[in-house]
Amino acid sequence: MMASSPADNILSKRSPGSVIPAPFTYNLGSIGPDRGALCRITTVSSQSSCDAHGDIFVEFPGVRNLFSFKEQNYGKDAHHIECQECTACQGEE
Repeated sequence: MMASSPADNILSKRSPGSVIPAPFTYNLGSIGPDRGALCRITTVSSQSSCDAHGDIFVEFPGVRNLFSFKEQNYGKDAHHIECQECTACQGEE
């Protein structure tokens, strides 16, 4: 059995990387992925914390105002985010 390092202990106390941390959970104003990354934001309806509401996909240069994006308020419902490399994603100039 190997002893854990201090870094392992710190990492084990953190939230999963895909969960949006406070104070940004349900209060995410903008997102700006790097060029070549594709991010998916999962939202949860304000009416129920268990009601999956929808996803939006964002690539470079990102979204300046998630509180008013495509006529929706994704900023107040943002709960989970995942980004991955996307070789076909180059974003807009």
